[in-house]
Order: sequence, then structure tokens, then C-alpha cells
Amino acid sequence: MQRVLPFCAVAVLSLACSSGRSAFTGLPADAGAEGPDAHVPDGGADVISEEVTVAVDGRSVAGTLTLPAGSGPFPALMLIAGSGPTNRDWLSPLLPGEFGSGRLLAEALAAQGVATMRYDKLGAGASAAPAVVSWQDYQDEQVAVLDYLRTEPRVDAARVVIAGHSEGGLHALRLFPHLEHKPAAVILLATAGEPFEALIARQIDDQLRLAGVSDTVREHELTALHDALAAVVAGRAPDLEAFAFAGVRALVQSLLDARALPFVRELIGLDPRPLAAQLTGPVLVLQGEKDVQVRPDDATALTATLRQAGQTMVTELLSPLADHVLKREDRPFETLDPALVGAGYGADRPLAPDVVPAIVAFVQSL
Repeated sequence: MQRVLPFCAVAVLSLACSSGRSAFTGLPADAGAEGPDAHVPDGGADVISEEVTVAVDGRSVAGTLTLPAGSGPFPALMLIAGSGPTNRDWLSPLLPGEFGSGRLLAEALAAQGVATMRYDKLGAGASAAPAVVSWQDYQDEQVAVLDYLRTEPRVDAARVVIAGHSEGGLHALRLFPHLEHKPAAVILLATAGEPFEALIARQIDDQLRLAGVSDTVREHELTALHDALAAVVAGRAPDLEAFAFAGVRALVQSLLDARALPFVRELIGLDPRPLAAQLTGPVLVLQGEKDVQVRPDDATALTATLRQAGQTMVTELLSPLADHVLKREDRPFETLDPALVGAGYGADRPLAPDVVPAIVAFVQSL
């Protein structure tokens, strides 16, 4: 009999977890939304927000440009959201709540003089996805958003920064070598420092161990996971019946959506460390110590890789109170259950107190 456990390894998954819902739940962008629609958001009178759309290969990418009050030009971040149907505010239909960290971060940075462009990546929020998704499709929209920022008169084109969160950090790493015009800096927020398979295996092993599952059964499940991921990359059907837990089986099954297989196969084989070694210019590695998905060890691995590659402009911050979405988490780490990750992400909790100051100081130093 298949055992049931509520798995959801959402740190760097392209598709939905065990809910069975696909990431591609976005609606087409409103054709009447071309051009900025300025309004003052909840962030206050010192912050201006403009809804924009950017054209990419016949489709539209919907985003929000958040600016400090004044004429600028301001330094600006392109914020790349994390995995699944996570929208520009870092909210997902798979997780409850409001007040996503993407919006909170953008408004807090604007209040301190830093502009941001956050957007609904393909298949999320108001941005539609093509019929079949490859990594190139994501890269095309990232380049288009960067081009938009560089030509925005209120943005300092010489201080445009790529900032990726979780899987978005992997996108930032993979994008960098392909850019003719390099960004002023790269910010990696809660970004994995180990290969995809190792990260997912650790997340699953953590949940099994906390659930009291024996070492023997955990080893069996991780072996089945390794075999299944290898099959997906090779284009074979994985043996889903090999899993003892229905949640792990559903997790692997969520990777089999034909619309995203080209992207998924590349993601499974992705190791962020060689990509990090190709970065040039200033890099900020920011990681929460209350993150149960990506750990401080990941930040340490990325920082070590950068320094071994000769990078001398690396800043690392391990935030004592930040969770995976950079919100303040006061509970002791050992009490946090990775099986319930995301349950409080949309809650009315503030960002960890050191996150925004660290980003502002880093950007203002450019």
C-alpha cells in the first residue's frame, strides 16, 4: 500500500507539487494594459508603482515597475520569482495567503531609493505560457525585461541588477553568461548551492526523517527518486510504483507535464556551482537561517565557489530570522516542519529586518 505524506519540495520545482495542479495557470495579459498605469500602492506616498507589459515573441509578460518618488535615475533590480506558478508578488495559487514577499520587498526597496521590476514569468499570474516551455523561453522574457529597465528614463542603466529568488536564482546564474551587456551586479536570494537532485533528495529525506521513517525506507525512497529523475532526463517513463510514499510519487509525476519537459530535463541536470564560477562583477549571496528549503550551507557553497573562481567582490549575508521567502520567522529552526513549508508565507508577517538594508547597501555601493 502506498503511504501518504504531504510532500511539497517547492524550493526549485518548475511545476506544482503533490496537489497535481500544473504551473501553467496564468491568464493571458490584458490586451488593453499596454503602457504604464501609475498608482500609489500600499507602500505609501514615497513609492510609485506602474503596471507594464513587455512583448516577448508574440506574447506579453505582465509586470510591475516600482519606483522611488522623484525623477531619478535610480538603480534598479529585475526580480525573478521562484518555482511553480509563483507570480510577481511571490504568491502562488498552491499556497494560501496574501502579502507576498515580492511586493513587500519591491516597496521597501523603493522607499530606500532602489527601483524594481518584478514580473509574472510565463505561466504565472497574468503572463501566458507557450504550448511547450524550454529554458530559452524563460531566458527570452528575462532579456526583454532587462532591456525594458535599461531604456526606462527613470532607471540608471549602468546600475541594473539581476536578483533571483530560489529557482529564480538559478535562472539568474544561467542567464548571466548569455548576456552581451552584463548587469551591474547579481543578487542570489535563497538560491540552491547544490545540484537539483541533491537538493530535492535532501528536502524529501528531511520530511521522511521528521515523520519517523526508518533509515532503510528512506534509503529506498531516495534510490527510487534517483532512478526516476535519471529516467526523466533520458526520456524514459519513470517507475512511479517504486515509491513507498504517494507524496513522493506525485512530486515526480508533476515533472512529467509534456509542456515543460524540455525545461525540466535541463533543470534536473543543473548544477549551480559551475554557473556561479562564471559570474563577474559584484555578487550578493543572501540566505535565511530559518529557511527549511534552502540552507545556509547552500549560500556557503555558492560563496566558496565564487571565491575559488577568483571573485573578490562577493558579499554574503546569513540572515538569522529570514525564512525561505525572506520573512521574519521567530520560531526556533528545529520546530519548523518542512512538510508544512509555505503555510505561513502569505501571512501578515514582515520581511526579516536585515534583508532590505543589506540589499540597499549593496546596490548603493555599485
